[in-house]
Order: sequence, then structure tokens, then C-alpha cells
Amino acid sequence: MNTNQTSAPESPALDRLQVSLGWWFPSGPDVAEEVDQRLRTTRAFVTDCHTAVQTGAQRLRETTLAANERIARELMKVAISRQPADLIAVQSEIGKAVFEATAANAAAWNEFWRMVCDCTARSGQTPQPGTATGAKAVKETSASTRRQPAEAGEPRVGA
Repeated sequence: MNTNQTSAPESPALDRLQVSLGWWFPSGPDVAEEVDQRLRTTRAFVTDCHTAVQTGAQRLRETTLAANERIARELMKVAISRQPADLIAVQSEIGKAVFEATAANAAAWNEFWRMVCDCTARSGQTPQPGTATGAKAVKETSASTRRQPAEAGEPRVGA
């Protein structure tokens, strides 16, 4: 055994701890600027993710409410239907509404995860001091890349 060894042997856990501590407690001449930069990056990431969650939840809520209203209208038609052909037509409309709502929700989830990926990609970029958070960029990106159901040939829920 070597008694002259002054440091503990390297381990993966110790390496992870040193990396984590190095991120939160940097050393060097520009420590304050480096910490401020990291805080700006983290703040922008959290703001972007919060905006993505709000937008995604709003879209999911809208598609679900539209589908519920459409199904409720079709169920009222069931009550007044007297002929088997009318019942079959109403059942097919209910099925169509369910499938269209499922497609709209899948598109909303897809857009939500795309926004989260954009937020994550932007968080890897270093914002310059004095710049605004990325929330404005999320709104611009989502508005420009969002496909409208009528343009993409997708069925529109509640139409």
C-alpha cells in the first residue's frame, strides 16, 4: 500500500460530484459573470418550458372541449332518432368525432414536444447579457411552424 498518496482514488461518483459542484461553484476571475450567465440560461429555459406547457395545455383543452360538444350534439340526435338508419348515421358521426379528436390531440402533443425540444435546444445556447428570455422566441417559433388543420389536410374537430 502506498502511504504517500494524498488524494482519494478517482471514481465515477466523485467525477459527477466534481462536475456538479464545478457548475454551481465556479472558480476563476470571472466567477460573478459566469454565475449570472448560468442563471440567465436557466431562467430562459424555465420560462420557455412554462410557455410551452401553457400553450400545449390550452390547445389540448380546446380540442377536448370541441370534441365533447360535438359528441353531446350527436348524442342528442340519438334521443330523437326513430329509424335504424338514423341511429347508424349518428353512431358513425360519434365515431368520426372521437377519431378526429384523437388526431387533434395527437397533433397537440406533437406540437407540445416540439416546443419542449426547441426550449431544450435554446437552453444549450448561451444568451448574451441583457437579452430577453426565450419566451418571445417560443411564441414566434410556434406560430411560424404550427400547421393549421385546414392547410395540412387534417380533419378539424368540431367542424
